[in-house]
Amino acid sequence: MNRVNISKKTTLGVFLAVIVVLASVIWFFQAQVNDLQNKNSVLQNLNAELQNQNSFLQNQTSELKNQTSALQTQISELQNQLNSYGIPFVEITSFEWISGFDPYVGLTLRNRVNIIIQNEGDKDINGLALTVKLMYNGTQPYGTWGFTEQIQTLHSGESREISNWVYHSLSDPRNMMCVGTLMKGDVVLDERQILISY
Repeated sequence: MNRVNISKKTTLGVFLAVIVVLASVIWFFQAQVNDLQNKNSVLQNLNAELQNQNSFLQNQTSELKNQTSALQTQISELQNQLNSYGIPFVEITSFEWISGFDPYVGLTLRNRVNIIIQNEGDKDINGLALTVKLMYNGTQPYGTWGFTEQIQTLHSGESREISNWVYHSLSDPRNMMCVGTLMKGDVVLDERQILISY
């Protein structure tokens, strides 16, 4: 009788142990599932946020494309207006004074000026003149001289780089301006200026 009771108790103990182990395993896997569900929820929220940002960026891109298209239309209209008045669409796209102390003769100094002009119209242009000189309070100081470049033909879409010297002296004012003027006949097409430095 005692052996039967011990056997029943042993069986019951083993059964309870198995139930506890199974419950622990189930709890562990349930915790893992809950953790994965939480992570999945976070990722879904992040994905939704990224989709919202992507949609916002797409809207901005579309708006920028529309603005670019509108600006291109305005440029085209402006080119047509300029062409109708016989004024070519040419501009100075770069105007650079090369600083540095470069004595030429005696007290005369020289500095190089680099300019790029571009024909942004749809027609070739003839008879352009680029003049570069030093100015102080609206006048050209005595003893300074620049240069003039005649441009016979500038084709549609062409850029032309021009580089030459401007001369001045040590006695000239320190706050002179270097002025570049692009002209066709008597019409000023573009003008740039820069404060000089030695």
